Amino acid sequence: MLKNILLIILSLSYIYATEKSNYSNNINYENEYYLWEQYRNDFTKWLIGTSKKIDDYFIDDEEIKDINVTNKTYAKLTTSFAKETGGSAFEYALNFRLRLNLPKIQEHLRIVFEDEDEDEERKTLEGEKFGQDRDLENKDYHLRIEYFNYIKNRIKFSGGGGIRIRNFLTYPYINLKAKYKIHKDDNSESQLYDRIRWYVDGKLENVFQYSYKQTISKGDKLYGEFNSKINYDNKKEMEDFITTLSILKIINQKENISTGINIINKLNSYKIEYLDYTQYYISYKKTFYKDWLYYQVTPSILWRTENDFDKSYRIVFTLGVIFK
Repeated sequence: MLKNILLIILSLSYIYATEKSNYSNNINYENEYYLWEQYRNDFTKWLIGTSKKIDDYFIDDEEIKDINVTNKTYAKLTTSFAKETGGSAFEYALNFRLRLNLPKIQEHLRIVFEDEDEDEERKTLEGEKFGQDRDLENKDYHLRIEYFNYIKNRIKFSGGGGIRIRNFLTYPYINLKAKYKIHKDDNSESQLYDRIRWYVDGKLENVFQYSYKQTISKGDKLYGEFNSKINYDNKKEMEDFITTLSILKIINQKENISTGINIINKLNSYKIEYLDYTQYYISYKKTFYKDWLYYQVTPSILWRTENDFDKSYRIVFTLGVIFK
């Protein structure tokens, strides 16, 4: 694991060194974060520059090239540490997500690269353990091209294709997503979501979700959310049935605190087989440097099947960097 982390750091450092940024001239070197800022600015400029080069490569019309187009390219790198009572080992996870937008080629076209834990629809919950399958060399990585657009007023559809990368092996796949807005007003909204991925090796994944969001108090910036989701994978014996209920309090632009309950059931042919675990958590998130460096602390109480539902305590600390 350590070798992989060092390899990533050295690789990024090489990229930074070869792609000099004008942002560096504006950095206050007396600031304790100046190295973070220099690396972050250099990498951000490299990302945006790369997406623009791809965009310009396919668009030869000079008039179109000169159009000032907002670029929404971004990347996120997070490092998480976790410890749970009951004799469990210290846990560690490193996650990365990259999105390159290509607005000149097509406003709704983008390239996404992410590891399986940064998958927006299958993200790791606060109670999920970082096992060996979360090591960098054991993860699935997805590189795909997405095209997304609105159809009518309530339906958003996106389709595309990509490759899944695991242990240097590649598996092409088709990716289809649809969102249907059931209801929306000033204080609440609800929607249905469905995503299907079909791989050439025969693997089929389906995520189906219902979500409801409610503004509890606009003045206090207090919001509630309910989610119910089924994760299906034809290569696994059972499906995951995940139910979450949470409340979010936005303290200010850089701080928020949330609390909630996660209930994870295992399904067999879409019938509940057993309760995997229940979790109550509190999570505090703060952006502590500008708008791109943040940390998140999440203590929780869990009741797991594997522990005969004896109470255990868990804490997860995450440090994140945003490049945009």
